[in-house]
Amino acid sequence: MEQGHAVRMVIVIDALDECEREDDVRDILRLLPRAQELNSVQVRLRFKDIADDHQDFILHEIPDSVIKQHRGVIGTIIILESPLPVASLSRLTGISKESIHVRLKLLHSVLSISNDKTKPIRPFHLSFRDFLLHPDTPEKTPLWIDEKETHQTLTVQCLKVMQHKLRKNICNLPGDGTERGGVDLNSVSHHLSPELHYACRYWAQHLIQSQEPITEMVNAFSFLKLHFLHWVEAMSILVIISEVVKIINTL
Repeated sequence: MEQGHAVRMVIVIDALDECEREDDVRDILRLLPRAQELNSVQVRLRFKDIADDHQDFILHEIPDSVIKQHRGVIGTIIILESPLPVASLSRLTGISKESIHVRLKLLHSVLSISNDKTKPIRPFHLSFRDFLLHPDTPEKTPLWIDEKETHQTLTVQCLKVMQHKLRKNICNLPGDGTERGGVDLNSVSHHLSPELHYACRYWAQHLIQSQEPITEMVNAFSFLKLHFLHWVEAMSILVIISEVVKIINTL
């Protein structure tokens, strides 16, 4: 603090290869991730050209909680059938926007992250997705994404979003015979948020690719017993009613 004002400080730690002892390198690499746990200090880490043995050390020092959140955020982004902005990712996954931003901070080189918060987050190239999902990746890094497990998680999350938000006459239309052209687009955007739109359209695709599709099928039928007409209404308003038949046939 200086005269009551916060002073931003930037500290750059470089040239780990100049450390005289191997233990010095390991100590620095062990301590840097811990610095990110300090609430009062903003820390950004970036490692470049670290030898494989040091890189392996870093990855195995990552706390389980960080790995779990990484899978929840990055796994969702690379598995989504259609990209979503941060706010919608947060509402779909139940992970706070702040936590998502923390995970995205160091991934600008592999993810398209716009300053416009309404723009969706997407990988620059499929190679990033392919690497994280490849069956050999667990041997290289604990940040591997289990594709079937992520699909199952997304199935649960999609069903949860629809259960909470779908209802009869969701856009408050004046009558049952209202034509699609007479539906106000602002009303559609307000009542059918991007994450609800996504859930309605893609829940079944995640279900059939999930780890335990039979278990999720039971949950899906329970959902449809209560909300089938609400779901069909939403799909109609979104002008994707033709996909309902395909989804039913898939199940």
